[in-house]
Amino acid sequence: MSHYMQHIHQFCSELQPTIDFWVEVLGAKFESFRKFGDADGATLDLNSVTKIFLKKVDGVPNDGTVRIGFDHPGVIVDDLDAVLEKTRNWPNSHVSKEPFMSGTTRCAFVTGPEGMLVEVMQPAA
Repeated sequence: MSHYMQHIHQFCSELQPTIDFWVEVLGAKFESFRKFGDADGATLDLNSVTKIFLKKVDGVPNDGTVRIGFDHPGVIVDDLDAVLEKTRNWPNSHVSKEPFMSGTTRCAFVTGPEGMLVEVMQPAA
């Protein structure tokens, strides 16, 4: 049996801005709104076996557990410069680490809504 990541859960306090960033900046496809237990959520597809599940949460619990976000996913893109330009023009978003080479892959980090950190990568041609 092959092992692979089936999905990533991202917690967010506002669904639509997070959906818009994934779709308009990172190229995901919106699939559907859904519930995770009693919480509103959405499912996105990034053209791979890995799905992105967004779950709306209200605030951060006072028990010290982190509920908003995740460390970061890595997203392969066709045009790193276009993604960086979209990020620079997207509300509440910025390029948090300018492009650098990692082996034969050109990488950068962008920060989207609610501090969502994403590594964007373009393999060398």
